[in-house]
Amino acid sequence: ALIGRVRAGSLPEPGKSDILFELGVKEDQFEHALAESLGLSLQATVMADRPQGPLGPFAPASPTFTIAIPGQSFAVQAILLNQSPETVNWESASLEVPVGQGWIIAGRVEAPKSLAGRTQTQARFLVTVPPDAALTRPYFTRPDEEQAYYDLTDPRYRNLSLAPYPVSATARVSYRGAAVHLSQVVQTVERIPGLGMESQPLLVGPAISVTVAPSAGAVPVGAASFAFACTVHSNVKGPAHGTLRLRLPAGWRSKPETAAFSMDRDGEDQTLAFSVLPDTVKPGEHRITAVAEYQGKSYEEGYRLVGYAGLRPYPDYRPALYRAVGVDVKTPAGLRIGYLPGTGDDVPRALENLGLSVRILAASDVTQGDLSGYDAIILGTRAYAVRPELKAANKRLLDYARAGGVLIVQYNLQEFDRDYGPYPFSLGNNPQKVVDESSKVRILKPESPALTWPNRITEADFSGWVEERGHGFMETWDPRYEALVETADPDQDPQRGGLLLARCGKGAYIYDAFALYRQLPSGVPGAYRILANLVSLGKNPAWMAANQ
Repeated sequence: ALIGRVRAGSLPEPGKSDILFELGVKEDQFEHALAESLGLSLQATVMADRPQGPLGPFAPASPTFTIAIPGQSFAVQAILLNQSPETVNWESASLEVPVGQGWIIAGRVEAPKSLAGRTQTQARFLVTVPPDAALTRPYFTRPDEEQAYYDLTDPRYRNLSLAPYPVSATARVSYRGAAVHLSQVVQTVERIPGLGMESQPLLVGPAISVTVAPSAGAVPVGAASFAFACTVHSNVKGPAHGTLRLRLPAGWRSKPETAAFSMDRDGEDQTLAFSVLPDTVKPGEHRITAVAEYQGKSYEEGYRLVGYAGLRPYPDYRPALYRAVGVDVKTPAGLRIGYLPGTGDDVPRALENLGLSVRILAASDVTQGDLSGYDAIILGTRAYAVRPELKAANKRLLDYARAGGVLIVQYNLQEFDRDYGPYPFSLGNNPQKVVDESSKVRILKPESPALTWPNRITEADFSGWVEERGHGFMETWDPRYEALVETADPDQDPQRGGLLLARCGKGAYIYDAFALYRQLPSGVPGAYRILANLVSLGKNPAWMAANQ
């Protein structure tokens, strides 16, 4: 009543609108409190294809599909549960779908006028998604991580975290003359190993999704061919057969020209491989797009669901685009690299892009395997934090370096500050980072073997970096380490502990705080050249001559 009086009154703005907003919030709170005190709940779920069996509505939930596709029809069941001893009136039930897109809702069931205490009732709907339905996706996007803001694709939702899920069920209930509105996003049901049945909001996705990961990589200048692979994902409710082709730069070819994909069921993936044959590879970016053809439509993007337990999933879309970056980079023939993963990165794939042989190491390889067959061993980012075997096996790794190997340790934090190197060093109480990716880099040892062969590294190799320079710069170190480069953020002390090199017996120990692991998947040419030099150090003529 008060809302009606205020709306009809002559209060000046903006006070009138503010009061109406606050009263509307309070009314919603009262409705919610009343529904809670009555134990009213609305559950709306996609109905499983299989019947519930002899237990009927008391049977446990059955798995359903999780993503609807344009043109699909499915059933939704809405159940209203009254857990109180009071009788309520169920006045209406409906499904809310995107307006103006042609969604079809059929099979409405008339709601009963009265719902006794401690009982439930239900309504069922048949939903048809239009063939050109909009997909569930964020209303904001940006072309790359370097753009510091998002572009809005639908300003209507700018005050929401994400665009709404596509289908919701609503019910209108009255109790002693007071109206109560209930609403729930329509849910799907999935069986999660170890957790049981999990409900998640219904999404609308493409029939076919195409994913390319990582989105960029190096191709050495002059390469005659390189491998390319991408993954096709099906949301089709049944068999899906189609073809995949690559849209290539002018003069480039692929073998095969097209590849057939065939998936038998919803949710299935298939990875397809190609050999790309460029006419010439020049320095710079060359774009390759993967295009899937299915039932007369083309699909050129893919998604992954982001979220975790307690956070509802939402799709994150990326174009099926690969940036093949021509890089003037050299590596000696026959290098064998061992890689022990840390917290996750794409460095092994980057090494393979350079034509190097990479083997992912297991814990047993580090603790008791023969390491002498590797020209270089790389430890992934923060490996000492997530690989407990490293602390016990650290001496074996140093012995490997002393025998002539090259041990490369990517950035770590305080858990690494235990003199795990061949000589003392310290990260300090507050390990430094340099976050300005365009910060000035100065080469301190331009004639160091690590910076001169097989590629001469200059300040130009630190151009075009993304997101940051690096993490975990050393604060102090033994004089037997050489600091090769220096950089700093504005108003920060010069940071020289980002790339340290030490002779270790017949071999080398390298600590790298620079974020090569971020640059390599983004196709930054200088990162490939720097990495190529580091893993090649054991075959570097100048380095080997100094050991004799």
